[in-house]
Amino acid sequence: MLQAWFGCNSVADMKALNRFAVILCLGIVVAIGAAGCGGGDGTVKVDVSAQIGLLKSPDAGVRSDACVALATAGPGAAPALNELLALFKDSDGLVRRLAVYAVGQIGPAAKSAIPALKEMLNDSERDVITASINAIGSIDPEAQKALRPPPNVTN
Repeated sequence: MLQAWFGCNSVADMKALNRFAVILCLGIVVAIGAAGCGGGDGTVKVDVSAQIGLLKSPDAGVRSDACVALATAGPGAAPALNELLALFKDSDGLVRRLAVYAVGQIGPAAKSAIPALKEMLNDSERDVITASINAIGSIDPEAQKALRPPPNVTN
């Protein structure tokens, strides 16, 4: 049932969906666990420099986890912007999607990333495209309104 709902047509699709679900749950657990450890402005304290180092790991799972951690840091992850943008070219679709999501969570401080996010609208994976549209909206709602959704996103 879930396979059809999420459009999974192969074992590889299911593995990617399972990995995404695990990382999403990890992000939720981190956010909930650190709720009392934030800076008082709704962001979570994250060792951004340590996460930047992890973004360069050869392991896609480690890169994904670092993106999730940086996303929970919100605007505090701004120093990682260039490294996150580099992951837009990662061979792993989940890493690209989570890097896009993390950039969006930085918010207006990531306005310089909008051209790169617009390029991501040409990605081969629908989830990356959707994340790009959402990230643009998080950074600059007016820029999002000006977008025409790519044909592979509209149903």
